[in-house]
Amino acid sequence: MVTAKPRAKKPATDPLEATSTETVTTTSKKPAVIADKITVATANEVENKPVTKKTKAVKTKLIKDSFTFPEQDFEKIAQLKKTLLATGIHVKKNELLRAGLLVLSKLNLGELTLAVDQIEKTPTDRKSKK
Repeated sequence: MVTAKPRAKKPATDPLEATSTETVTTTSKKPAVIADKITVATANEVENKPVTKKTKAVKTKLIKDSFTFPEQDFEKIAQLKKTLLATGIHVKKNELLRAGLLVLSKLNLGELTLAVDQIEKTPTDRKSKK
């Protein structure tokens, strides 16, 4: 009886043709890819994945600025915060100011001018360069 010599396998050149124990060799100087790390999704996995792409939410640009308020206005803001907190709503100072802008933007021109006329004018802290 004649025994045949086992033939040496050629290394696979396509990573998808490689078996789990073969190493893929390439002619470039890149490191070899081990075929065990290549995974193929089954039909069930592909069907369970949603097809829709996630769209990024448009971020609003935030601008930091500083304002000068009279002490009475800070007290009004603190009182409004306490009133809302008593009802279970936690609100920040900037949220109250933005809510005020929302309400002011809904006023007609006559109501808006009356509201602005009732506000005490505050001097700016900018000093002249003289």
